[in-house]
Amino acid sequence: MKLSTKIFIALFVLTLIPSVWLGQYFLAGIIPTDNGFTFNFSVLGIIGIVVMIINQIFGGILFFRFLRSLSLPKAIFFSVVPLTIVYGILVFLIADITRYDNATAKSVRMLLNLEKGNSYNTILWAVLLSVVYISALFLIFLLLCKPVSRMEKIVNRLSDGKVKDPHFKLGGGKQFKEIEHSLNKINYNYNAKDNAIKQNDLEIKKFIPKEFFKFLGKNNIAELELGQQVKKHSTTLFCDLKSNKSSEKISLEDNFNFISSYMNTVSPIIKRYGGFVDKYLGDGVLAVFSHPENALDCAHQIVKAIEIKNKSRNDFKVESSISLHTGDVIFGIIGDEDRLTPTIVSDVVSFVERQNQINTLLGSKLIFTKTLLSELPTRYKLYYRYVGSLSDKTLGQIAIFESLEVYSKDKREKLASLKSNFEQGVRDYNDCKFEEAKNNLAEVLRYVSDDKPSYIYFNRASERIENK
Repeated sequence: MKLSTKIFIALFVLTLIPSVWLGQYFLAGIIPTDNGFTFNFSVLGIIGIVVMIINQIFGGILFFRFLRSLSLPKAIFFSVVPLTIVYGILVFLIADITRYDNATAKSVRMLLNLEKGNSYNTILWAVLLSVVYISALFLIFLLLCKPVSRMEKIVNRLSDGKVKDPHFKLGGGKQFKEIEHSLNKINYNYNAKDNAIKQNDLEIKKFIPKEFFKFLGKNNIAELELGQQVKKHSTTLFCDLKSNKSSEKISLEDNFNFISSYMNTVSPIIKRYGGFVDKYLGDGVLAVFSHPENALDCAHQIVKAIEIKNKSRNDFKVESSISLHTGDVIFGIIGDEDRLTPTIVSDVVSFVERQNQINTLLGSKLIFTKTLLSELPTRYKLYYRYVGSLSDKTLGQIAIFESLEVYSKDKREKLASLKSNFEQGVRDYNDCKFEEAKNNLAEVLRYVSDDKPSYIYFNRASERIENK
């Protein structure tokens, strides 16, 4: 029992005795008359009224606390029974008061206009008393069952997963305190589990890009199923990083740190331009973009970032080799039931890897296909040149272009002015017109001596002429 409850009991008992003794002076101040009652309270009568009111307040508080200590059915019973007894007594007295002839009864009859033969007023007073009784019951049930309404709302929110409150409060009696404790325990476990899922989801998204979930229309790893797939028209970027030192000449640890360092440069750029890394391929990376212009901008930025990083290193340096192609790609889940692997599956992937072999062969930095070029917005400004074509069983013959944006402004402008010479030299080489090819390519090299693609084609044309 709480200390405050013990204090209220003591005060109730202390005020009960004088209120009973002073009750006679209170009753003596109520005087029956022919028209009702008059009131003439003495000092003790007034004191009696005050003491009885205080006693009733303490009694009400104790009764309310008593109800709170009970379960809901018992609380309803012990609150309704006393009220019902009082209601029954009052109805009985109103219906039977005409049988009494004492002064008090006569005054009550006069005050309420309840004379013999006037049953209409008796019914009206009984109805009024019943309305008061029903209203009192309604208020009691409303107050006692208020925690039930709160509990219903909390349970609905818990079931919908929309709970943000760290702690619930129901109020009500002892039974609701136990329910409140259980609900808070459920809420704590739910939040702990939800936080664990979110944390797990964040950890998983370090390995599986969130864009992959978006493409598949899923929210988290738990929703992924083996065999799920969706076709998307996307641009694939293949970036290969080549060190200026052979991997055999450096330790495994240094090689790993070297690759990791450059990947930490490349990956954030891919994310910045709206792409995501599908897989890391040793010293290369395969990324996917929804828009070709984003992929091309990203590729240009990667080349610049690597050049800047190379300037800050004295040991290992790299050359980037980037290939881009646009086409239909299948985003899906492969593997088995024990291990699911999200990946992209398409001829585009194998094609862009083969495309990068041309990139390596020509010594160029960034090449892309005609498919990507045709899908660039008309407002997109780009210096480029034709460097050859690549045949594929599925995709057919596809023209390959080199971006000139990766070169310095002076070199870019020179190469752009010599674009027709270079492209004609490439076409002549493909048509086995090696003398014409050599002459056109020599014109390019006369102004840009360090142009690697021109140098490669020029040497090959020379070799073919010599072999003849």
